[in-house]
Amino acid sequence: MNRTIYLSLLLILLVSCNDALNKNYSALTFESDIQEMRESQRVPVEDIKLLTKYILLARLGGQDPEGKSYADLLDRIKEIQKSTEDALDQRENLQLIKRERLNPLLKVTLIKKEFLKIKNRDYLVYTIGFQNSTEKKIRTIIGNLTLEDLLEKEIKSVNILFNEELGPMGSKTKTYKIDYDYSNESDQRIRSKDLTDLRIVWNPDKIIYNDGILAE
Repeated sequence: MNRTIYLSLLLILLVSCNDALNKNYSALTFESDIQEMRESQRVPVEDIKLLTKYILLARLGGQDPEGKSYADLLDRIKEIQKSTEDALDQRENLQLIKRERLNPLLKVTLIKKEFLKIKNRDYLVYTIGFQNSTEKKIRTIIGNLTLEDLLEKEIKSVNILFNEELGPMGSKTKTYKIDYDYSNESDQRIRSKDLTDLRIVWNPDKIIYNDGILAE
């Protein structure tokens, strides 16, 4: 192909892509604008999906972004994504620091997981073991157990409140009954899996000792 013709075609494609993204959003032309981006094959598929989802949700929420360019909307979406990812990373880092600080004081393990019918109600029942690793008496433990698959993807989180006395270097077990929701995919997955198919992570929040001292 003649080099001049090739460059001309490339320029047309780039301009087409830029024109599509630089257009102002309008509910009347939205579908044709998105189709134009797809046909140009210059706007990444993921960006088109982000734009489509964002605009549809905005319209459903009564916040139609009429008059804003697709490029500006895409920049805004990516800013929101980055802020969300940064917040998640920060939360995960803080939780990791808390685990490293509190786990040496207390060991919490999931001993058994069952699906039981009790008085005509269905439950997921968790038997949790608590082991005090200190010489101080504990009166309250607050945290949650995250149940993950073997790829470390969270399936379900179980909130834990232990409001019993746990003596120095002592251990206790307690059962927690959680209503089973047949329509909830997480409950279905937890019910179907053996403990060996789960990765259990204890996320401590607070340990309160009998003398009122708080570890968090």
